[in-house]
Amino acid sequence: MKFNFLPLIQEETDFRKHHKIILISALLILHILPIWLFTYFPSQDGPAHIYNAYVLKSFHDFEEGKLMRQYYQLNLTLFPNWFTHAFLALCMYVVSPLFAEKILLSLIVTSLPLSLFYFLNAVQKGKDMYGFLGFLFSYHYLLHMGFYSFSMSVSLFFWTLGYFVKHKSEISFRKIGILNMLCIATYFCHILSYGLLILSLILIYMISFHKKP
Repeated sequence: MKFNFLPLIQEETDFRKHHKIILISALLILHILPIWLFTYFPSQDGPAHIYNAYVLKSFHDFEEGKLMRQYYQLNLTLFPNWFTHAFLALCMYVVSPLFAEKILLSLIVTSLPLSLFYFLNAVQKGKDMYGFLGFLFSYHYLLHMGFYSFSMSVSLFFWTLGYFVKHKSEISFRKIGILNMLCIATYFCHILSYGLLILSLILIYMISFHKKP
């Protein structure tokens, strides 16, 4: 008599996956609670980013931007670090400056562990337990220094690298387009992460090409 254990193994795998999703969701909620429970987030450069975004948002307003236009000139050069100011300025059209910062911080804090899980799953599906380390580093030193764009760029680094690893064997024009958009998004966050990302992509491609029969 033969026994088929595959359904039992599959059921156990689905059970563990379901509980892991619940655990990750609970940890994500717990990690953004401090941002929303307190009025202010303690960071060094955070207030400067909020002010710059407010100036950017109000600059062309007839009344509000009248005084600003006397002392400021917009620099619309496509340089890195645009992400934080552009994101906050867009949010300020809908919510208050402090609320906009909370949305940005929530995005940064939750993106790091999620991007790690995605990257590790792309490298080897199901072997993503080290993704939980992302929760330990969510509130890192540079975030409290107010380096919001750099903090977001770290997550984008792992998202992009994971996307390339996952799809490198089945590249299409659509996937190349998505990969380029992710690279551009990383560039607009921080030049260091962008540089490391390009080097990593080249290295992975060369290793993969060398391994081909």
